[in-house]
Formats: sequence, structure tokens, C-alpha cells
Amino acid sequence: MLEVTQRGQGKSSPQLDSTALGTAQDPEACFDDNWISEVKEHQSLRGLIKQSWQPLSRRLHRQGKDIMIGGTYWAVQAVFYWYVTTELLQPDEFGSQAAGIVGHVLFGLMLASYAGTVYIGPGRVSEVSVDGEVRARLPRPLAVALDVGVFNRKQPFNSSGGWCCICNAPKPPCTHHCSVCNKCSLWMDHHCQFVGTCIGVYNMRGFILWLCYTFWIIVFMGLLALKHLVLQPPSTAWMLAWQGFFALAMAAALRLTAINLLSILAQLMAGWPSTVMSLKYEGVLEQAEVADARLSKATSVVGPWNEEAEALLSELRNSFTKVKSLKGRGNLLGPFCGNNLLAALLFVFGERPGWRWLLPFRRGGPSDPLCPAVYNMQVCEAWAQMGAMLLRCTVTDVYERQEQASQEWADRVQRLVEGASDGGESKGPVSHSP
Repeated sequence: MLEVTQRGQGKSSPQLDSTALGTAQDPEACFDDNWISEVKEHQSLRGLIKQSWQPLSRRLHRQGKDIMIGGTYWAVQAVFYWYVTTELLQPDEFGSQAAGIVGHVLFGLMLASYAGTVYIGPGRVSEVSVDGEVRARLPRPLAVALDVGVFNRKQPFNSSGGWCCICNAPKPPCTHHCSVCNKCSLWMDHHCQFVGTCIGVYNMRGFILWLCYTFWIIVFMGLLALKHLVLQPPSTAWMLAWQGFFALAMAAALRLTAINLLSILAQLMAGWPSTVMSLKYEGVLEQAEVADARLSKATSVVGPWNEEAEALLSELRNSFTKVKSLKGRGNLLGPFCGNNLLAALLFVFGERPGWRWLLPFRRGGPSDPLCPAVYNMQVCEAWAQMGAMLLRCTVTDVYERQEQASQEWADRVQRLVEGASDGGESKGPVSHSP
């Protein structure tokens, strides 16, 4: 049936007779076993490459902006470092050696803070889970303040957490899923495209240090550029254009850094270590404003429910005044981080003030992110009061009674109008007999 011949020292090749094709039941029996194995290996290698490329392609699609912005950042850093070391720090200029030491120390601290922010990470759910389980141990005042999140229609939340359908894992309270990283982060503030990762409870400390050192090194380079401009004015048009571009770039970088740093500090002072949580609480405030408008409408109609509606409206507006502030994101006070900047920084840095605050590559945040010891008792009570008022507005029938009374008044007016029109039409011509 199947005759195999040898060709020199090579491998055997199949020789088919006329009856082989008609009687072979297995198509692979007509080919050499080594050739079949090579085809299968090629197919498996191609499938392996395809399987490896698909997740990489999805990740590039998600983090494409991170790669572009991060690459631009490092390219600018390299160009500016070259310009500062070759032009601004001339060995024959006054104080250049001391300035070089200070500049390199600041530059090294900035790079270390950047690397520490990326390396430490925001804090993932797997880092606080025990045997695959996550147990929140929030203080009771903070837990009650978090339970008000059930009134957020778009992104409801509570003190018991939930389940992330994307990660297929438990989702503790104060946790948010990042669509760029495709992971859940503890106390997520935002996704920073300059560092290419989320900013959360663990690396917020490094992120603030990175902004601080970036601010001071920009100021340092600006002073060096000003000194160089005074001592060695530009002699050519190209040098004048380059120094003008350098000055504009430094001004833009300084403005961006200062805005981000001041925004984070103001947010922390208002009690928000997480921008995502402040946005979720803004959703609760929107529902409270809707309830305020409905209660105001209910008090405008005369009825036996006016006293109850006015009492609810007064208590709801009282809770408004306690959670609103002139500082902080969205003019709201958060239940986290205490009530001043020092308490907020204690929450972020995770230790008492000292020289260690200046060191990068140190994890920040509380020792147990699911059981923070720093929170604002008064603001927690204010949010709990707002939640209680929203619950009373939900279960009470003030709205229904007011709407029913309004409908009854509308029907009564309609009947009066129809009766008047019918009475006018039924009157015929009046005849006066002599």
C-alpha cells in the first residue's frame, strides 16, 4: 500500500501506488509523519503569536495616549537636561559647580519620585485580600456616610462594596475600576497619562512629591536661564529663538505643575483623597437638589401636608449648608482626610511629619486602606443626615398627595369652565310678549 524508499542520507519520502488513494481511510496516512508534525508546529506557533498579540493590541489601544504623552515627556526631559548641562551650567560662570550639584539632586529626586509612583502603584484589590476575601472594616461614622451613595442613580455605592464584573473579583468600598489599566484601584483619584498608571491610596504620596520636585526644578532652571541671559546675551537669531522657546516651555510647565499641585492640595483640604469619590458624592447632591425642588413645589400648594413638607425641606437645606464649602472640588466637603491640610497630608503620607516625607519610593496612605483612622466626624454626620432626609422624602407620600391635590383642582376648574360654557350655550333667544 504505502512504500517508503530512502534517498541517500535524507529522510524518507512517501511513494504511493494506484490503490493507496482509494483504500486509505485517513488522509494523513498519505503524508510523512515528520512533515505533518512540522505543519502542526507551524500552526501552533502562529496561533501562539496570535494569542499573544491580541491582548497586546488591546492594551496598546487602551494606553496609546499614555505611551505618546509619556514618550513626549521623557523626550522633553532629555532635551532640557542636555541644554542645562551644556549651556546653562558653564564651568567658568559664577556658582556653576554648586548650582550643578543642587540641580542634579533635585533632578534625581524628581526621577525617583516618578519611578516610585509607577513602581508602588495605586493599590490593587489583591493587595488587601486575605485568602481571596476582602473585608471592609470602616469606622461606623464613615460607613454611614458612605451608605448615602445608594441615592446616586448613575454610580451607586455603599459601605459594603460590591462585585466588579470586569475583573470578576470583589470590589471593596472606595474602589473604582479604571478603563485604561483595566484593573480596580483602591481610593482611585485619576489615571495620570504622564506616569502611565492610576493614582490611588498608595502612590498619591509619590505623585505629590513628583509634582513638588518638578515645580522646584523648573524654578531652578528658570533662574539659571535668567542668569545665563544676563551674563551671555544671545548673539544670533537662532539662540534668541531657542531661549524664547525654552522660556515659554518653562512657563507652561510651571503653570501646569502648579495648577495640578494646588488642585490636589485644595481637594485634600476639602476632604477628598479621591476625585472619583467626590464625583460620586456630587451625584448624591444632584438627587438632593431634585428632592429640594419637589418639596418646594409641594409647599406651594395649600393642604394638610404643608407642615410636613416644610419640615423636610428645612432639614434637607440644613444638611446642604453643612456639606457645602467655598473650598474643595465641587464646593463640597468630603467625609475623609480630616478637616485641615495637615490631617489630609497625614492621611496621604501615612506617617507623622518629618524628613521622611521628602523621600521617594515610600508607600503612602493608611496602613489598612479599608479601615482609615482619619476622617471628619462632622461631615460624616452631615452626609448621614442628608441620606436620612432623602430616605424620608422617598418613603413619604407628600409628593403623591400634592400631585393628587393639584390634579383635583385642575379637574374642578375644568368642570367649572365646561359648566359655564354649557350654560351659556343652552340659553336661547328671549322673547318678550306684549
